[in-house]
Amino acid sequence: MLSGNDVGDTSPVSKAAFRQQNKWLLELVENATLAANATIIDYSDNYCWNDSCGVIDDLGRPVMKDNDHMTRTFTHKYLGSGSAELHHFYS
Repeated sequence: MLSGNDVGDTSPVSKAAFRQQNKWLLELVENATLAANATIIDYSDNYCWNDSCGVIDDLGRPVMKDNDHMTRTFTHKYLGSGSAELHHFYS
């Protein structure tokens, strides 16, 4: 993962470990979503294999632009039908 001019650990992340570490926040979001009768779109379904979520794609490019946003390249290639909407958003 990029951090300024440094390259950090690019090992895959465990989805279960991430969910456990952020359980308090995920429960708040999930409860608010249920109360609002809304839907959570979990993009990890598209780029995690079983419990392993890569931080770089198969060509070595980062998945995330920063801590909160996926790269445009990644979204176009891997997230399927939503990529047209994302292209409009990023254009």
